Amino acid sequence: TTGKTIKELIELVSNCKANIVGIGVVIDRSETKNLEVKSLIKLNIETYSPPSCPLCKEGIPFIKPGSR
Repeated sequence: TTGKTIKELIELVSNCKANIVGIGVVIDRSETKNLEVKSLIKLNIETYSPPSCPLCKEGIPFIKPGSR
């Protein structure tokens, strides 16, 4: 959900001197692109730092999604 796995993979492949021509994802939540990204859907999801998070301000517990 954060793109961490893609960033790690880009670093790994780049270290092997491979030429990355693009990235394929199911859902693209990225705001900036250094490489071409192909996705099935593009979502603009607003993110917050903890001090400005509306849910944090209301005391709603944080649940971390993702596969890690």
